[in-house]
Amino acid sequence: MTTSLPEQLHLTMRPATLDDLQAVTELLCTCDVADSGEPDTDPEDILGDWRQPDFDLATASSVLVAPDGQIVGYTDAHCGSIGMTISPYTAVHPSYRNQGLERYLLHLSEQRARQYLDGPDGIDVERVIIAYGLTESGNQLLEEEGYQILKIDWRMEIEFDEPPPAPQWPEGISVRPYIQGKEERVAHRIIQEAFSELAHRSYHPLEEWMSWAVERNDFDPSLLFLVLTGEEAIGAVLCFDDSELGWGWVRQIAILKPWQGRGIGKQLLRHVFGELYRRGKRRVGLAVDSQNSSGATYFYQNMGMHVASQIRLYQKQVDG
Repeated sequence: MTTSLPEQLHLTMRPATLDDLQAVTELLCTCDVADSGEPDTDPEDILGDWRQPDFDLATASSVLVAPDGQIVGYTDAHCGSIGMTISPYTAVHPSYRNQGLERYLLHLSEQRARQYLDGPDGIDVERVIIAYGLTESGNQLLEEEGYQILKIDWRMEIEFDEPPPAPQWPEGISVRPYIQGKEERVAHRIIQEAFSELAHRSYHPLEEWMSWAVERNDFDPSLLFLVLTGEEAIGAVLCFDDSELGWGWVRQIAILKPWQGRGIGKQLLRHVFGELYRRGKRRVGLAVDSQNSSGATYFYQNMGMHVASQIRLYQKQVDG
């Protein structure tokens, strides 16, 4: 396993710090443009991962620094809900690609993951390493390194050139923004319960979910909605208005199982589309598991969304 940097590149490696957030974001946006033609990385998403309760930036992350001080590579490995996870933000600047750095970063994080699994803190974690394949070359590298496909997520999008249809709620059903400081537990419970039957999904404790979803600089409490029957909450949706990237994102949308199949999810998504359109967003995206047994992909396609790209999730079993 490669554990040394190519000497001819004169790069240095060190842990990332919070002061590197902007530089890492710029690296990832540069990679986005090279891979898909447009920037697609929000610094708040990176910061949200860095601030997870069980994430130690000083021991989990690495940046590659060029002689001029530019950050040209990033990776991290952290304990996830399934096993050890290599960050989807693992990246190499386009000017430094195809010189062995991609494999070096993968080996580096894989080595870190194995050290955790072999340590006292890893005894209750499944001995598996999870990695994301976001490009064809990334997929090829993971497969060469013995990773096997676990699942594929679709990134789905919709563009609007006119206001979307208004929701038509079934009798007795309503929607409103959640009450900040009082209803985080309600939204968390609904989302975790609704997602509990999906493959490859595991329970995320309240503190972890709060750090990822709510305790971030770009969180807008007016974009976390609860669906109600009377005073009882039966659904929730968490959205973000990304001012830097210029579009809206549906992070999590959930209807409790007893209330599914009644058209409530359709009206909730229409409500979200309309709210984001009112705020000037003409493009909205979300991610969905292509193997979702509830038929979510077809649901979103029927709502006018299309598959824009795919995210492959790979895994490697670790002997031990």
